[in-house]
Amino acid sequence: MVTDSSDTELDSEDDEEFMKSYVRIEEAVDCINSLRNFCLNSSVMNDMFPREIIVPAFSSLTKEWNPFKNKRRRHPHGLLEFISFYSFEEAGPFKKIMIEVFEKYKHSIDFENKDSFWFSKSSPNREDLTRLDDWMRVFKIYLPDQAKSLYSVFARSAVSYLETIDFTKLDKAKHKIECYQNVAKILTKSDHAKLVQFKILNPWIHTLIDLHSTNTESVPSFYSFWYTYFSKDRTDTVRWYLNKAILLIQSDFPDTPLPNYNGHANATYTQLFLESTQVNVQGVSSYQLHTSFKDVVEQYCLNNGILMKLSNLRHLRNMRQLYNLTNGKGGKAWAYIEDDVLWITNDEDFEYVEYEPVALEDIESYL
Repeated sequence: MVTDSSDTELDSEDDEEFMKSYVRIEEAVDCINSLRNFCLNSSVMNDMFPREIIVPAFSSLTKEWNPFKNKRRRHPHGLLEFISFYSFEEAGPFKKIMIEVFEKYKHSIDFENKDSFWFSKSSPNREDLTRLDDWMRVFKIYLPDQAKSLYSVFARSAVSYLETIDFTKLDKAKHKIECYQNVAKILTKSDHAKLVQFKILNPWIHTLIDLHSTNTESVPSFYSFWYTYFSKDRTDTVRWYLNKAILLIQSDFPDTPLPNYNGHANATYTQLFLESTQVNVQGVSSYQLHTSFKDVVEQYCLNNGILMKLSNLRHLRNMRQLYNLTNGKGGKAWAYIEDDVLWITNDEDFEYVEYEPVALEDIESYL
């Protein structure tokens, strides 16, 4: 989706015609309301009139309508006013046209369809998305199966779209993320959070790790670019990933697991939406990052200018893997974590001596 203002802005003539159409619809609704008050045969106004007059008129509009292209302003959105006015318990005479609108939306948001908005020169504007939201509410009431289907198609398509992102193509990748954010309001907050974490942030970290192996010189500029972009988002999840990235860089990229969903760090649509919602550990609980004690220690060290680097050495008595702590001023200590307690020493015989439990605020006294 490449934003093109010429495709998203209405000229004054189109805008005037658009407003006139709604005035005519409001007048028609008022007229129907007046006629219904005087009409003795309610089936004429409540069934025959919608079926024979209203639905065919809007059906003809729907045939030529593309939900996310604004070149033509003729659309079936005015039908929402009539649906609201009649407020039938079931779709009734409006079911046929509702299904037609549903099919149009389904076609337009399906990533497998190369004519969908995912491949359009213009990103859907706010009005288009608001109308989709209006129709989704109608579908949930009158066509619940179609509403679920439409949501599933969008979620699957969003996953497919995000999987096309190449984070090394900095500006293009950023633009794709912004396009996704523009349409993400269609998703629930929890589903959006899943996609941000497992289809944006996890792949970003994977790309950073791959760059360290294949093109080490590009790591600083890569991180700087994405830090500038992601740091605008102040959520705990994004902050966690930014800190995770800098810790990886500072500790020379030790082999470390990333958050996963049911055991999948790069979860597919099926794994994210169709399998059990039981969330695995490794930092994830109910789509939010859970902070382990190791994360707390790493965060404290990062905030206080202490480099905490996982070594290949182990304490020879308990075989715990050792971390090397340095402060850039010549201070050096060794530590390991056991049962959510940090054990530390600055003794030169660090592989043999007894370590001492330490509170985080006392780490500096060993350096």
